[in-house]
Amino acid sequence: MMQSILVTGGAGFIATNLIARLLSEGFQVTSIDNMDDYYSRDIKVKNSLLHQNHNNYKFLELDLLDRAACMEALNDTYDAIIHLAARPGVRFSIQFPEMTSRINTESMRTVLDIANAKGISKIIYASSSSIYGINKNVPWTEESEFMPISPYAESKIKCEEMGKAYAQEDRNTFIALRFFSVYGKYARPDLAIGKFAFNIMNDIPIPLYGDGQYQRDFTYVDDIVNGILLSLQYEKKGFEAFNLGNTTTKSVMEMIRLLEVNIGKKAMIDYQPVQKGDVPITYAEISKAQELLGYQPSTSLEEGIKLYISFLEAM
Repeated sequence: MMQSILVTGGAGFIATNLIARLLSEGFQVTSIDNMDDYYSRDIKVKNSLLHQNHNNYKFLELDLLDRAACMEALNDTYDAIIHLAARPGVRFSIQFPEMTSRINTESMRTVLDIANAKGISKIIYASSSSIYGINKNVPWTEESEFMPISPYAESKIKCEEMGKAYAQEDRNTFIALRFFSVYGKYARPDLAIGKFAFNIMNDIPIPLYGDGQYQRDFTYVDDIVNGILLSLQYEKKGFEAFNLGNTTTKSVMEMIRLLEVNIGKKAMIDYQPVQKGDVPITYAEISKAQELLGYQPSTSLEEGIKLYISFLEAM
């Protein structure tokens, strides 16, 4: 029987890649997004229209903060919710901590209310590696201590805790997927790789915070999408958290050099002070996801940047 999936944040970066894959594998998809102006609404409109002619795709402009409207509009039966909607951005959250916390936790509350009201027994949640923060004991396992240094990271921890309550007594399945430095096709324009690529292509200086030696576990979006689909097959009840990373760290400067090679231009670098909320390293230990989900990232940063630049040049 065809599975029906509700995807929140459906016009966003990861969701746009995910929905294409879900439809190609025979899922029925209802996508919702509030189309806010955190970044260009035009980008989100284009993303939401990519699959408009697919028989198994439906898009609804809905705000999870309007619980009543969501309850009324979402009247289909769903086998699972993939909750990708959030107010993103570590730096934004430092500037607007209350807004970030309220949007992310209240959106989660609505998702849980929808699940409870409609008898949906599985939620897959987009958590973040930022919850590990300044923990120096790398690579991080799912049991590593949380040391968040931004309101964004704190909101992700709070949402995981809310998910644990939903999954208590093993009545439901709540899977928190902790994403590590995701990049690739349809990336948000405020994310480093996308911003840097645009600037290099257009001869605009890159704002580089610090000396470029911060390490990131850059993970290509197709590998993240694989992890999400594998999570849909995970049957165990209760709460479970998985790191989805690439298990390889590269410096931000190495990433810039790869962009230069693939674009065929040198970057103009505008060195700036380290930003509040930036962590020195993100580094995933993924043996749990490998063992329980069969997750195996397959895209190196070299290959991923090549794919991403090819995608940008074809647009």
